Amino acid sequence: MRAAVLDALEENFISTDFTRKAIIGGRDKEKSKAMFLSYSEWKRLVNYTRATSNSYDFIIYLSAMTGLRFAEVLGLTVADIDLKNKSLTVNKTWDYKYHTGFKAPKNSNSVRTIDIDTQTLRVIKKVIRERKFKLLDQKICINTDGKLPVSATINRYLENLCDKLEIPQISFHGLRHTHASILLFKGVNIMSVSKRLGHKDVTTTQSVYLHIIKEMEERETKLITKIMTEAIE
Repeated sequence: MRAAVLDALEENFISTDFTRKAIIGGRDKEKSKAMFLSYSEWKRLVNYTRATSNSYDFIIYLSAMTGLRFAEVLGLTVADIDLKNKSLTVNKTWDYKYHTGFKAPKNSNSVRTIDIDTQTLRVIKKVIRERKFKLLDQKICINTDGKLPVSATINRYLENLCDKLEIPQISFHGLRHTHASILLFKGVNIMSVSKRLGHKDVTTTQSVYLHIIKEMEERETKLITKIMTEAIE
C-alpha cells in the first residue's frame, strides 16, 4: 500500500499522502526499512558498490548516483551512455514485471538526459570494458549469464548488503528518494532535482519531498534571522 501511494503521488493522481501518520495494526515487522539513507550512510553504500564487479552492486550504484527508477536502470544500453559529454539518456525502461522487453518511460518528462560525475563514468566504462560489450543495444546491467534481476531479488540483495555495511535497510526505490533528498539538502534547486528525477512536474517533487522542503525552510529561516541579527550588531 505504501509503495502504491508513493507511486500515485509521483504520477499526480493524488495531491497529498493520505497515509501520513496512519497507525497500522497487526504484527510488527522484524525490521522496518528506512525511507532514505543519511549522507554518510549513502556514501558508505556507493563507495562499496562502485568497487566491485557484481552486477547487482552496479545496478544499486547507478540508482544511488543518478536517482533512476529500477526499470530505467535495467533499460540502459550502451547507446545511452555518452562518454564524451559525461551523461546518460533515459528514453526507455525494461519491463521486469511481465518480461515483455523495452517499454516507454512513465511520462514524457521521464525521457531525459542527466549529467554523471567522473567517478560514475569510470565505473560504467569499466563494466562496458570487462563485459566486452560491442553492440549499442546491449543492456549494460546484465549479469555474466546475460540476464537481468527481478525486483524481489535485487531488493533482497540490497537488504543483506545494508546489514553487511551496518546501515539501515532500504528498498531499491529508497535509493531514488535518498538521491533526491541529498541533492535538496545540499542546496540543489528543486526544479533541477525534479528534472533529474523525471517527474511529471515540480508539484510532484514538492509533494513527495515535502518533509525535506519544510526542514530546509526551517534551516533557511534560522539563517535569515542570523544574517539580520548580525546586520544590526
